[in-house]
Amino acid sequence: MSRPVLLITPVLCALIAVGLLSGCGGGQPGADRPAVVPVKGLVLYDGKPVEGAMVVFQPEKHEHGAAGLTDANGAFRLRTFSPDDGAVPGEFKVTIRKTQTSASGGGAEADDAEHPEGQAVETWLLPKNYSNPATSGLTATVTEGGPNEFKFELSN
Repeated sequence: MSRPVLLITPVLCALIAVGLLSGCGGGQPGADRPAVVPVKGLVLYDGKPVEGAMVVFQPEKHEHGAAGLTDANGAFRLRTFSPDDGAVPGEFKVTIRKTQTSASGGGAEADDAEHPEGQAVETWLLPKNYSNPATSGLTATVTEGGPNEFKFELSN
């Protein structure tokens, strides 16, 4: 008897990771939490808006990362503790990732490897280098005074 394959979307994984990076708030908003400021931005790939990309701001000097998902216009708003609250001021390395996960029909290729039937296959819809803070080349400085609006223009 075969077991169904559980596919967890990369977006869900990224949101879980941001939640772990952010830590637990102790119940009360503001309790042991640093101040955040609104952060928004735009993601373009070859000049066109990117819908459904996960944008992650990974802090260089504190422990509170932030993330957001792009809409149909390529726009995003960051979340650290609650929806659209923004990010803690500071320096960040930025990653942007958009993938599609599907079950393989056997012999399908993704990530330059063959996958047996029923195995999850992840297809990269943006260049893979943008998903790694060491290779993305993307940075951002979030300031208390703002404006904290960022435009990321990606290309091959």
